[in-house]
Amino acid sequence: MRAAILARKYNLPVIMLTNFGCGPDSFTLKYLDELLRGHPYMTLEIDEHTADAGVITRVEAFLDTLKSDIKEKELKFHDLHVINKRNVYIYNPFIPDPKIKELLKDRTLYFHYVSPGMNKVMESAFSIINIKTKSLPPQDERTEELGRRYASGLECHPFIVTTGDIVKLTEEPEFNPDKTAILLMSYDGACRYSQYGLSYKIVLKNMGFPQVLIVNPLMSCRYDELSGMFGLNFTQTIWKGWLSAGVLENYLLSVRPYEVKKGCADEAYLKAIDLLAGTLKDFNSLDYIYDEKLIKVLKEGIRLIKAVPVDKSVKRPKIGVLGEFFTVLSSWANHELFRKLESMGAEVRSNGLFILANFMSFFTERYYEEEMKKSGNLPGYYYNKIKKNWLLSWVKKVEQELDKDTEDVRLLPTEKMIKDISPFINPDLDPVSTTFLARAIDFADRRIAGINYLIVLNCMLGNMTIPIFKRVLSRYNNLPFLATPYDGFKETNTVTRLEAFVHQARLYQEKYIRDI
Repeated sequence: MRAAILARKYNLPVIMLTNFGCGPDSFTLKYLDELLRGHPYMTLEIDEHTADAGVITRVEAFLDTLKSDIKEKELKFHDLHVINKRNVYIYNPFIPDPKIKELLKDRTLYFHYVSPGMNKVMESAFSIINIKTKSLPPQDERTEELGRRYASGLECHPFIVTTGDIVKLTEEPEFNPDKTAILLMSYDGACRYSQYGLSYKIVLKNMGFPQVLIVNPLMSCRYDELSGMFGLNFTQTIWKGWLSAGVLENYLLSVRPYEVKKGCADEAYLKAIDLLAGTLKDFNSLDYIYDEKLIKVLKEGIRLIKAVPVDKSVKRPKIGVLGEFFTVLSSWANHELFRKLESMGAEVRSNGLFILANFMSFFTERYYEEEMKKSGNLPGYYYNKIKKNWLLSWVKKVEQELDKDTEDVRLLPTEKMIKDISPFINPDLDPVSTTFLARAIDFADRRIAGINYLIVLNCMLGNMTIPIFKRVLSRYNNLPFLATPYDGFKETNTVTRLEAFVHQARLYQEKYIRDI
């Protein structure tokens, strides 16, 4: 990008070399389009099938366009600021950053629809800090169409869908760009998710709405800006809520395949989520120690789901589903995968909302304390140590409500994750790959009959980890493994592949897991 800025400053033409399916360049090319608009440049995409003659022809044509002098143009930068860090370090870590509150005072903060559990908890958490929020509606064909219209098509599918969410919002009659803000969490690892916020800003600017705020708190190995921006009262509500919703999701998945009357399990689950969300809004500072109301409501939600009449006369193979978190959680993004697997005779186990909790616990345990210790920040070190112990104490409280039918998915202790994956990859390579691989090993240890790994097309982490998964699972009698790429197109052969995979899982169960 710096080279492109200098090229424009000194009136030099630009040739961008990229490779087919290059993940970083799927966003870099967008930034170059923005930076070099009106300036002569060409993109050459190279792969092993690229013919020399085609490249030569394109280069010659590009050179022909340069025969006239390049007129010097003033280099203008647009304000593409994305809010990803707090403005000040306040003395009271429990309340939101005052400047963030001021920025959002007259705005509605929108966030993408992912799943009932995730979104209801988010709404409750924001209500206790008096920030006006609204969940965007579930995605549909129109969302997908708008996303593809405003994206290049090279990005990952979650970006395309969520871009469609934002464009669709601008079509609403009540949309006011001066009173709108968009929330999404960010991440500074290898995943392209870190580029979403800036790319949203470019889309909105090109649509004529540059004043829409993008609130993009950075959650990573070094930062916990979700707590920094919105305070610990917000974060503790999110933490307890997502853990509890994850437990309820486990019970839903253990009951729904066997329900006698279709739809009863979903109805009970949604009622349980509503009860949970309502309780989270009733915040009290004593809830940090023991939230009796929450535990009571969680037990009631579990009772509602377990009360659904079931028929378990036919044994089903358990399929562990993991992968890119939006695709796993969003029934639109994964084309109702869980229901498809259930209709084929399987029972699903998913990392679901526990993956978000696992990221937070891994960051806190593995990095935050060490960063503070290295920098000599003792107050920060003890703050993170206390926060970590509180987080893990709530894990134990909530997981006590799991039973033998739902205990396949628990929060993975950081120490166990590092121990399990160290023979295969460096645990500090990337927290996402670390968490996914550790979950796959845990699934295999818990006698899951097959693992379905959801990736998005051209996902760097997904492509990198697939061969590692296969190597790991070969130690478990070649546990059936299926990597399913999702790009938004409903391919007919996906169903055939899933049917063959479930058949393999059933055979594996009969041969190696006879005691189920």
